[in-house]
Amino acid sequence: MTHMSGFGCSRCEARDSDMLTIWLKIFEVDERIAAVRENLRDLLEQAAAHSGAADEELTSRRIAEQEAELERLTKQRDELSSRCLRSSLHGFVSQRAEEK
Repeated sequence: MTHMSGFGCSRCEARDSDMLTIWLKIFEVDERIAAVRENLRDLLEQAAAHSGAADEELTSRRIAEQEAELERLTKQRDELSSRCLRSSLHGFVSQRAEEK
């Protein structure tokens, strides 16, 4: 990152690198969330197509596991997004203070 003076700031570059890492993690988590949602759709279709106590129990257990995984991943993504936002705001405030 270059300030108005034209010189790069190693602190800003480190922050930018951290933010890139966070965004990549968010992308990865989003991909996993999409896969879990697809698994849930498949399991719900299977549940509708099959009958029998054993099949229902297995499918219900797998659905519950996938729902728990979806909740865990969603919380992880929200935490990463929050960290990214805090980092962005901190960087903006720091840059504005340095410009004064």
